[in-house]
Amino acid sequence: MTSLTMAKHLSLESLILFIIVAFPFFSAFAAAAASEEAISLLEWKATLRTRNNSVLSTWTLPSSKTSPCSTWHGVSCNSFGSVTRLNLSVSTVNGTLNPEKL
Repeated sequence: MTSLTMAKHLSLESLILFIIVAFPFFSAFAAAAASEEAISLLEWKATLRTRNNSVLSTWTLPSSKTSPCSTWHGVSCNSFGSVTRLNLSVSTVNGTLNPEKL
């Protein structure tokens, strides 16, 4: 095996090892971010003036460290579980979003 081929092989092995070792840390970070986003959305929900609160009845703090993306009405997320979009256009919610929470 030439030294160039060996270097490529070692480089690939190093990359695979890094991914295996780093994945749990990235997963934990994503879960923490999703939980923080859920809490921020719940704080915002508490300030809303709405005629029909049942629209946001799915917005509850999950018992596990799941993202609000899977069950919350009007919430869309990326593949990492971070909130990317709110679509409450068919609801009657009315209020102000605090820019510090963005």
